Amino acid sequence: MDKKPVLYFCQIEWDRWSENEEVIRNIYPYVNKIIVIDGGSTDGTIEGLRKIAKESNDKSCYIDWVGIQARLDSGDSLKNSFFPEELEEMREAKLNIIQFKWKDDFIASRQKYIDVVTVLRKPDESSWFILSDTDEYLSVRLRKRLRKLCAWADTKRMKLLKVRCRSIELVNGKRIKENMDNYGKELIFKWSSDLAIGGVKVHHGFQPGYLRSEKEILELPTFHDDGKDKEILYEHRKDPFVIWMRSHFRNYFIFGGGPNLGKLQQAWIPLRQILNKVMPKPPDTWVDYWEYAEKGNVHQDLKDWYIKYAMEGVKDRDFTKWPKSDTEIYFENNPHPEEPNKRGLDYNGSSEAREAAKMYFQVLFPEECPDKLKDLHIP
Repeated sequence: MDKKPVLYFCQIEWDRWSENEEVIRNIYPYVNKIIVIDGGSTDGTIEGLRKIAKESNDKSCYIDWVGIQARLDSGDSLKNSFFPEELEEMREAKLNIIQFKWKDDFIASRQKYIDVVTVLRKPDESSWFILSDTDEYLSVRLRKRLRKLCAWADTKRMKLLKVRCRSIELVNGKRIKENMDNYGKELIFKWSSDLAIGGVKVHHGFQPGYLRSEKEILELPTFHDDGKDKEILYEHRKDPFVIWMRSHFRNYFIFGGGPNLGKLQQAWIPLRQILNKVMPKPPDTWVDYWEYAEKGNVHQDLKDWYIKYAMEGVKDRDFTKWPKSDTEIYFENNPHPEEPNKRGLDYNGSSEAREAAKMYFQVLFPEECPDKLKDLHIP
């Protein structure tokens, strides 16, 4: 096997170019290829990406997944679903933009960059994924040491390197609060034939079978006490208003009140029923829901839902009554090196449901806030 790792920086993006440009520019010199799964951006993302490639005299390639999916649906293999000229163009380009319409499905979008690397990589290649969201910024030292870290991990037969996070709270672009989180995120991992996105995590995680031993996983030390120029971590820069918006209007709406609970979450079902009834047309994505709510004066049925879960929260799921998910059955019968994300198995979505009332009545439209919520602290 070629011991020199090939690095693929991958992310999903949809109209976040104002914050993502810095992410891409920072990582660009340190990886072999950039793969962006774009959900349908109209904010200059595509043009901005191509500009960065052009500035470095690199080629870029744009592929619409619609044609790929049509050939997959007709029975073609993954590799054969790409035309030879498409593959040649993608291999020559440092920047590959894959147009895949956002469908409120993180796993489906993230799996696309796994598929792209699968068809682009050489058979004997040590292929490594480097991930970050559009508001996640890898430290300078981490970026500079990516190749050495992956080469070292190859010698130890590791497949997953977790990176610690410094959370930054921003208001009007200024840092007002920061803290080190107590967990590592799966931002660096190695390609293998059994790699698939999924598992029990919300944004990241793997289908069972990819990781087989604790020795394949390492959480990187941060060294943050030695000065910021020597840190190995990433910064998650967050605007509280944006986070509140995403907590309910994105996360709750997409995940049905908690990772992997879907329709097992009893509070999620009436929310979707209400939205289908009161919106001009049933929402296709969480953005449709947000655009309806941010105008104010939403239907009273939706306000009543907000009030109900602000006052009562969401009752815990009774595991004795609900059928077990495939994930739960798997972890009962198979040892797994990663501790199952218990929040993903038994979390009931309470905080995201409460965030709806907090965002709507206390932040956006306090003039619509009912008296019984005005003095209520919504945790």
